[in-house]
Order: sequence, then structure tokens, then C-alpha cells
Amino acid sequence: MVTVRPAGLAAQVGTQDSAHPTLRLRSPEFTLNGAGNLTAWLRGGTGSGSLNGTGVSALPANTTSPGFQGVALRNVNTGNYLLSGKKSSSGDTWQQAVFTAAELTALPPGVYTLDLIDAGHGGWGWVAMDSVSIPGTPVSTHPPTLKVQRWTSNQVRIS
Repeated sequence: MVTVRPAGLAAQVGTQDSAHPTLRLRSPEFTLNGAGNLTAWLRGGTGSGSLNGTGVSALPANTTSPGFQGVALRNVNTGNYLLSGKKSSSGDTWQQAVFTAAELTALPPGVYTLDLIDAGHGGWGWVAMDSVSIPGTPVSTHPPTLKVQRWTSNQVRIS
């Protein structure tokens, strides 16, 4: 399970819903292969809105209330999010975000990433992700590298 919570705040009780820099966790690059749905299980807040058609550079530097909390499929060549999904209700229950095979087939051929984005704060101002299934082929055969930006007693912020 991956939980995106603001680095440095998770150790402080009661601050998980506070304003923080927008957080993004990005998958390795892949091409879609038409083998089914793309799914990700989400927990936490719902945030608001959609990122469909939004460029990565348009993400706010800091969270808003409410802001987007969920997953988004990014076209690497354009830098735009083409599909986005989030929970339908806030809470500790897991809900599945699904991009259907039909939605994926309609996208232009190219290289993609799946981003987990937390651009929201306030009640349920955090998001967690687990059990992601991507119907695609990795672009690189090398394992991804992670850069640790900050370390706290119970959390690592990764970019």
C-alpha cells in the first residue's frame, strides 16, 4: 500500500488534513497493450474535480480545499492527463478507480505513466493507493529508481 501524506506532518497527530505542497507519485513509463482495464484501489479523501485534459504544469504547487485526490493517466509526450479517477466518497473504505479497456483503447498510441496525486486538504485531506493493475508493457526493463527527498520517523517522501 502507498499512502501519500505530507512528509513531516504524518508524525504530528491531527495534521494529516492540513495544507501541504501538492504530492505526486509517478509509475514507471509504459505503453498500453489493450489487455483490459486499468485499476487502482483508493482510500481516504475524494477531493474534487477531474484532471482530464490538464497539463502536469497546471497542478497547483500547494493543496487547495477541496483539491484533486486520486489517480490520473499522463501522456508522456504531451504532459497532459487524459483520464483521472477518484473515490466517490471519503472514508477508510477502499474503492476501486477503473479506466475501462474501451476508454484506454480510445487513447492515442504513446507512452504513459499513472500518477497518484494529492492536491487537496481539509477533512479527509489524504489519499492512499493499493493493488494497481496496468494493462501495459514497461518502456524500460530496468527497475525504477526512487529519490528520497525527506525522511521522518515514520515516512519517506519519494519523487
